[in-house]
Amino acid sequence: MAKIQTFPKSRLRNGELLDATKAIIQKMNSLDGVITPVKACYDVFSDNVDKYEYSIVKRSKNEFVLEVNQAKKENLNNRSTIFKIVDGYKKSRIMEKRLAAISLVAAISGFRKVRNLSLENLIQDTVQFIKLLESDLYKDKITTLGLTEQVASIKTINNECIELINKKLSVYVSRKRPVNTENARIWVNKSYDELVDELNAYTRYNGNDKYFELFTWWNAMIDEYRSKISDRYGSKAGGKLDNGVSNTPFPDSGGSSDRPEIE
Repeated sequence: MAKIQTFPKSRLRNGELLDATKAIIQKMNSLDGVITPVKACYDVFSDNVDKYEYSIVKRSKNEFVLEVNQAKKENLNNRSTIFKIVDGYKKSRIMEKRLAAISLVAAISGFRKVRNLSLENLIQDTVQFIKLLESDLYKDKITTLGLTEQVASIKTINNECIELINKKLSVYVSRKRPVNTENARIWVNKSYDELVDELNAYTRYNGNDKYFELFTWWNAMIDEYRSKISDRYGSKAGGKLDNGVSNTPFPDSGGSSDRPEIE
C-alpha cells in the first residue's frame, strides 16, 4: 500500500520547511481531486503555512510600491486604449461607427484625467467607468466599435488591483498582530502530520490511484531533504532514504488484503 513516509521536519531550517510546505500546497492544487477528500485538514494546513510565511518573511514597503505602481500603470494603459479607439472612429467614413464614437466621446470625457489618482481612487473611478460603458445607453455603441473584449479586460485588471489592495491590507494587519515564528512552526508541523495521516488513512481504505503521482512526488521530495540534512549534519542525520519503497501500487478498491483468497 502506497503511503507518505515520515519527514524529519525538525532538522529543517525555517526557509526549507517553508519551501517544502508551499511546494506541497502547489502540487496538491495542480492535481485534480486530491484535495476534496481531505479538504478540512488541507485548509488548516494551508492557513498555518500562510501564518508561518508571514512570521518569517518580511516584505519591504518598496516591494508593495512597485506592485502598486505596476498595477496602476496597467489599469491606465488599458483605459487609454478605449479612448484612442473611440477618438479614432470620430472621423470614420462608416456612419454607424462615427456616430457611436461621437456619442461616447462626450460620455467618457470625465474619465480621462486620472493619472494623479491613488490606486484606491483609480479603482473606484474605473468601476464607474465600466458601469457607464456597460449601461443600456452605451453598451450597443461599445459593441459597434468592437470594444466589448477591451471593456472585459479592464474589468479583469481592475479586479486584480482590488486583490492587490486587499493583500496589502492583509499583510498590514498581520504585522500589527505578528505571529511568533516558533509557535507558527509548531502549528505547521502539527497540521502537516494531521494532513499526512488523513491522506494515508484515506488511501488505505479507499485505494485510489489518483494519489499515486502525489505520493511518488512527495516521497521523492522528502528523500531530497534527507540527503540535504545528512550532508549538513553528517552521515545518516537525515535518516534512511526511502528510495521509492513507500510508492507501492494501490489495490483496486479499499480494504482488500494481500493474502490469497481461499475458495
